[in-house]
Amino acid sequence: MALPRPHSAPDFERLNTWLNGLPPEALIGFSQPTAQDFAVFGAIIQIFNSIELNLRRSPAAFEAGGVLPERTLPTSALSPKQPSGLRGAEVRSGLIAAIRKVRSRARAGA
Repeated sequence: MALPRPHSAPDFERLNTWLNGLPPEALIGFSQPTAQDFAVFGAIIQIFNSIELNLRRSPAAFEAGGVLPERTLPTSALSPKQPSGLRGAEVRSGLIAAIRKVRSRARAGA
């Protein structure tokens, strides 16, 4: 499983450059994070963890529910130690087909 290419926003780069240019004494003078700051950090971490968990378990749930076409995305492909060998276009087309199947089942049941 390859890591994504790094991406950085220009605002972040400006802030990072500014912070790296400050002497250590200036950093010590910054105020400590408040309880509200820590609550925001925790909320951001929780949101990203939920997204990541759902992204990891969705293919397995789709496969178990029978909505994935055969040989689209085996659950073993979720493990970084066992690459699936599928190309991005194959995975994408399989997931699109699975989404269409779920939508058609939902329409039929509604």
